[in-house]
Amino acid sequence: MSDGKDTTQLSFGFLLGSLMGAAAVLFFRTREGKKVGRLIAEKGKYFIHQLLDVFSELENQAQYHIDTVQKAEEQANNLIQSVRRDQSDEQWSDIRSTPKHIEELQKRGRITTEKLRKTLFRNVPKR
Repeated sequence: MSDGKDTTQLSFGFLLGSLMGAAAVLFFRTREGKKVGRLIAEKGKYFIHQLLDVFSELENQAQYHIDTVQKAEEQANNLIQSVRRDQSDEQWSDIRSTPKHIEELQKRGRITTEKLRKTLFRNVPKR
């Protein structure tokens, strides 16, 4: 079974080699072949230059997008830091105002307790 595969590969290699040899003779030995070879070389150079221009433009666009993303990332980080500072300031403000709030609640609690004592224990003799 492998003999058939080897024969096919050998035949394909022989055919490909023959075609490449014929193309080489055509391009290097005949006037028309030399003209076609020069034409192909010129078109190839033009194509390569066009391709390099396209790659250069793609590289420029990619760099622009990279710069844009980096600027957006920097802006986002600055915004996050700003929000953190604002939250921190608010939290400190809340922490500073908490004792005052507690004192006010305690004061109201004392007043309410005093009113309840007077109302509920009005008739109870003092000791």
